[in-house]
Amino acid sequence: MAVGFVTYRNSGDRVIELKVVGAALDRHARSRSITAHRLLEITSISFLESRLALTSAASNGGPAGVYGWSGTRSRKPLRASSKLVPSFAELMSPSFVSVDFETANRLGGVSACQIALVKVVDGNVVARQSSYLCPPVGYDRFEFTWLHGISQKQTSDAPAWDEASSDIAEFVGDSPVYAHNASFDARVWRELDNYFDTETLPDRFYCSYRLAQRTVPGLVNYKLPTVAHACAPWFELDHHQADSDAEACALIVASIQAMSGVDSLLSS
Repeated sequence: MAVGFVTYRNSGDRVIELKVVGAALDRHARSRSITAHRLLEITSISFLESRLALTSAASNGGPAGVYGWSGTRSRKPLRASSKLVPSFAELMSPSFVSVDFETANRLGGVSACQIALVKVVDGNVVARQSSYLCPPVGYDRFEFTWLHGISQKQTSDAPAWDEASSDIAEFVGDSPVYAHNASFDARVWRELDNYFDTETLPDRFYCSYRLAQRTVPGLVNYKLPTVAHACAPWFELDHHQADSDAEACALIVASIQAMSGVDSLLSS
């Protein structure tokens, strides 16, 4: 078994340094340092929790500011927030839409620079939609090009959110929506709506990450590449490309829909 902790130093709400330390029972120890700019869009510890699925060690008696995880396979599904996990009846809706956003910088949802959506009906992908988005002035500095490859040049002629949102809402319709780490994507969507005075955020917004925790026990972690490989091993994920991430999310949910006994896992 390997157990590790992430410790951090910060200045304001910015993560300056992360230190990952693990030790195995076979006495082989390992350690490595990770600087924040090499991670995802990490700008705060709360975002670090949601993006990397770290759990607070404080709940296990650990000190505040230290986040721990188990390096072993999970032995039982984790309980998840009910508002992010669909009921069995909702999960079995014949159609749903998956979504993924990419953002330009640490300023949050208003800096969204790409959205991708995938529609599934009766377990099959039937439609896809993807668009770059042009962030408004003041939110258009591209810090995360190294991560997703999107630059200001690619988005300069793209629609702003208020120009694209009606087509996006039409694509979604009244279907439930899923994202892998829905707390991030729902926040991006909400902040775009608030900034542009649009009303398109779906009421039925669920998390394939949390859903997988409840229904696919035993994975090393529940990051998108891991869950996609478990649920759709034939799919070649191009991680941090919005269209590929949205497709992976769709395949995960469709796979869970087809699982036997999922009703009992969601009712437990």
